Formats: sequence, structure tokens, C-alpha cells
Amino acid sequence: MAVLHPLECYFLERFISAEHYAATRDAIIAYIDAHEVAFAHYLREMPLNSRKLPLWQQADMVWGYRVLPNIRSARERYTEAFILRTHNDIRAFNIGHTMSDIGKGITECWDGWMTQEEIETISELQSIASKLDRRLSATLDATWNEGDLTYDGCDEIGYGAYNLHDLPSQVPCYELDPTVRIELGENPVHTGIYLPDIDFAPARFIQADFGEPPETWQGIKRRDYVSKSGKRSYSWKESKWAKTGWTLIRRIEGEFIDVPPEGFFPEGKADAARGRQPCSGSKGGIAHCTSDGRFVCNDGSLSQSKRFCSGYGSSETSNPVKPSTSTRKAQTKKVTTSKKQESQRVTENDEPVSTQPRQPTCAPLYMASKPGYTHLPICLGNQY
Repeated sequence: MAVLHPLECYFLERFISAEHYAATRDAIIAYIDAHEVAFAHYLREMPLNSRKLPLWQQADMVWGYRVLPNIRSARERYTEAFILRTHNDIRAFNIGHTMSDIGKGITECWDGWMTQEEIETISELQSIASKLDRRLSATLDATWNEGDLTYDGCDEIGYGAYNLHDLPSQVPCYELDPTVRIELGENPVHTGIYLPDIDFAPARFIQADFGEPPETWQGIKRRDYVSKSGKRSYSWKESKWAKTGWTLIRRIEGEFIDVPPEGFFPEGKADAARGRQPCSGSKGGIAHCTSDGRFVCNDGSLSQSKRFCSGYGSSETSNPVKPSTSTRKAQTKKVTTSKKQESQRVTENDEPVSTQPRQPTCAPLYMASKPGYTHLPICLGNQY
């Protein structure tokens, strides 16, 4: 199964949020308005001999009758999409690629009629709008590579999916909901963010009206590039669309994870994402999210809930609790609803048991450079 990482889930939610729609709308409108201002300035000072120029240099003809009318409609499209998004209307997701489409139509048109200041202003606004629109488009199209929103996506130059300034101080904690499944060959019936069953594939947003069994963009072969500084690239050289089943991802209400100032992946290594992922602490122990939605307690036991970690419940030791799984169904193309099964009921006592804090014998990879952990070896398997 793919890795369930809270940072990836956070970005997927963020890039399709109403706030992101609004920011993208405003950036695209600002980009269009900058063209309108430049064009109005040109019309006021249009050369008297403009009709003697080649047609491609007659801005009032080319831009006034072809370019600007084609890009103005983006205002209305994104304004309508934002309204639909605020009403949780699924039609809001029929958007994206606006800036790339605009670019295809504008690049062949001469912009020498603008002042240098106008060109620079438009270029800056284009960069902002393109980044926002690209994030939304890649999320709706599910074209993020595995690692783009985690270990391989942080880049301060601007080529990555995000940078350190995009990271909040905390991100929500997430878990899998095995009662909501898209089995292999089934069409989705619930809108949400899902984790694929196969490895080296990212979580993706899937809408209920997708209309066909959703596939995943799976990494096949990594690049072997090493920079002059000796840093290896872990990006994917080869990827393919692969068939898979999916499990819905849900937020754990009220649970958050502190984001380190340097991010979760300061070294940008793929192995860091393949280990246990940090989750919010629990009484008496530190819990980690596993790829199948369970928690690893500080004593190495597996749990479906942080409440089963040692030092929290009524007993001093915690037994592994197997997660409930939905019944596998045969592959079919007809629309089916995911079967729900009741999870195991456990009587628990919220009062913590007085236990002696256990000293760690190894350091999780993401904590290896933290004070108090630098002298410890890296944890392997279920160690901690």
C-alpha cells in the first residue's frame, strides 16, 4: 500500500479548498487586468502610422479583437467556480489549466507594443497565477508524482510543488476509513481524498462523478542524477497509470502534528517517507501513523487508535488491534456502494495509568537530528 503522509493529505485538501479557488481567481483576474491596463495605455498613445505596420504589430487588431476577448472569459469561469466551491457543488471541480491555455494563445503574439514596466508586471503576475492554477489542475487531474507533495517537492527556487514558506506550523492528522472503498474496477460514489492500494503512488482527490474506475500515477524508475554538491535526486524518471483499489482518507478531528521548521524532509530522501510517519502524541507514548492507517505505539505495538497506546488505557500493556477491513468484491464496471462494517468496540478508560516513562532505544528517522536523539541509532521495523 502507498504511504499515508499527513503533509500530502494537507496539500491535497488545501489545493482544492475554497480559499485556494479564491486566491487563484484573484491572481488570474489581476493578470488579465494588467493586460487591460496596458492595452488601454497603448490605445491612448497608438502611433499614427500603425496601419502601415505589419498586421502582427498592430496591437489594436491582434490583441483587441483576438487575444483579450479570449482571456477575459477566465474571469467569469473562476468566479463561478469559486461560488460553486463554497456551496460544495461538485461542478466546481470542472476547472483548471486556465493559465496554460492562455499561454498557448499569447506566446505567438507580439508584445512589443507594451512598455518594459508593463511586461515585467505582467510576467510577475503570470508567475503567481500559473503556480496557483497549476497546483489546482494537478490535484484535480491527479498528476502529482509520488513524492511531489512530500520528500521530493520542497524547493526554494520555485521549481517544486511547495517551499518552506508554504508549510503551516501544524498539519491535521489523518487516518484511513476502511468502510469507504473503491474496489478494483469500480466507479467512485463518494468524493474525497483516497490512498491507493499499490506502492510508489500518491494519494489523490477523486470526485463522485468521475465516471470510471480511477487509476493512479505510479512511479516505476527513479532518476540517478546526483548534483555537484553530492545530493541525489529521488524524482521519478518513469511513471505509468496503474489500476488499483482505493481507501478513503479522513481527518482525525482535533488532532494535529507539529511541522518542524526545516520541514518533514530536510534531506529530501525518499526513504524518509517510506518509514513510519509521525502522528500527534498520546498519553504515555509517542504514536506513529502506518501506511494502513494504524498507529505504532512507543512499545512497538500496533493500534487502530491512539487510545490503545501503553500508558493511556486501563492496562499497562497494549495488545495489537487489527483494523477492520471491508469485504473484497469481484472486479466489475457497474457502480457499487462501498460496504460498511462496524469497527470493533473497545471499552476504555480515559484515566491514564501511572507508568514509568520509557526511554527510547533508537531514533525515528525524522527525529534523528533533534536534541536528545543524535546519540541514538536509527529505528528499524517496529523499534522505538
